[in-house]
Amino acid sequence: MPPAWPADNGCPRAQRRLSEPPLTPDPTPVAAVSGDGRTAPTSPRRRPFYGWLLVVVTILDGAFSSGTGVWGFSVFVRPMTAELGWSRSAMYGALTARSLLSGLFAPIIGPMQDTRNGPRLLAVTTTLTMVAAVIAQKWAGDLVWFYVVFGAMGALASFGSSEMLMTAVLPKWFIRTRGRALGIASIGTAMGPLFFPLLVTVLVDAWGWRDAWLALGLLTLVALGPLSATVRTRPEDLGLLPDGDAALGVLGVRDLGAVLREEPHLP
Repeated sequence: MPPAWPADNGCPRAQRRLSEPPLTPDPTPVAAVSGDGRTAPTSPRRRPFYGWLLVVVTILDGAFSSGTGVWGFSVFVRPMTAELGWSRSAMYGALTARSLLSGLFAPIIGPMQDTRNGPRLLAVTTTLTMVAAVIAQKWAGDLVWFYVVFGAMGALASFGSSEMLMTAVLPKWFIRTRGRALGIASIGTAMGPLFFPLLVTVLVDAWGWRDAWLALGLLTLVALGPLSATVRTRPEDLGLLPDGDAALGVLGVRDLGAVLREEPHLP
């Protein structure tokens, strides 16, 4: 018969073991790894994904780009031709010039959309260019001025519009839900003909066409100015993965509010 295990009387190690509390399982949920190597968060409270902010930016940009450049512009044709003595074909010729210049500039400016800071730089500069082109119509007096401001400057303003965000930026942020994100983002283009003719009509009737251009430009600046600086090319720039699946490295999941509080730095 084997000898009995000695009692723990006087044994400091045994007494320390008895005094320690029992181990309890860690309640922190463990992240699951999917088949493609991504880590899926299991926390019931998920933070807002930064990509959806870019969807909102795309909606507003599409609305203001089409609203100020096409649908709102059509309301200005009648009062401007009546006061300035222009023909309607001459005014609409600026739209043709705008489209031709956009096609000429596209191969030069297009590659910037694939760089890390290119889309953000384009979004900010083209928003400011759009605002300047709209406000400058307050002082329109001859066709040369109109073609340079509305035609040439308007062509440059089109490269940071919703089309760039939908083709070069949003597909990098969404994979599984790409169709949903792009479908929601395309609402902005449809909002142009829905709201802007009525809005411009109200502004022209209240203040005249010159001050209506000014008010429309200031409204564009307020709506798009701050948001254009939030554009990021890819989620990895913020330590995120597409669709908001997980963070990369040691950065952890970035909170949307924390990112917005950071001061945007242009290259």
